[in-house]
Formats: sequence, structure tokens, C-alpha cells
Amino acid sequence: MKLDGIAAFKFLLDGQPKHFFAVIRAHFAFYSWLPKTLAKRKQAKQHPKFKFSMGKAYNGNVVLEHFIRKKKFFSELNQSSFLDLA
Repeated sequence: MKLDGIAAFKFLLDGQPKHFFAVIRAHFAFYSWLPKTLAKRKQAKQHPKFKFSMGKAYNGNVVLEHFIRKKKFFSELNQSSFLDLA
């Protein structure tokens, strides 16, 4: 959100007011939906079948894999480099 704010003011300084106002509108939309989203999340956690899972994390550099080694899918990554977070 901070980077969005910085970008918005850069748009304003660069003479692109339409882009500035688009970022501002997006921020207002995000904050207006936030209470509803948090309420839905709270309700989902109370469901009897709800199970929180952190899943897995890749212990490597995804940017390097994509741009240098030209890997386009997670399935192409070295599977032994994934860590279980649970």
C-alpha cells in the first residue's frame, strides 16, 4: 500500500492525474471492502471443516529461476527445495 501511495504521487508529479486518481480510487475500494472481507474470514474460521494450512515455501530464488533459467511453472522447480511450513 505504501508503494501504491508513492506511485500515485509520482503520477501526480509527472502530470498524469488520471493515473493518480485511479490509484486513490483503488485504495478507497480496498478499505471499503476490508471490514466485509475480515468478517467473512472470521466466519470461515468458525466452520467445522476449516483447516488452516501454511502449505509450502520455496527455499530458492523464484525470480532467478524464472528469468535466468526460463522456468515458467512451479512444477519445473526443484521439488527438494520446497519446505513444509506446517
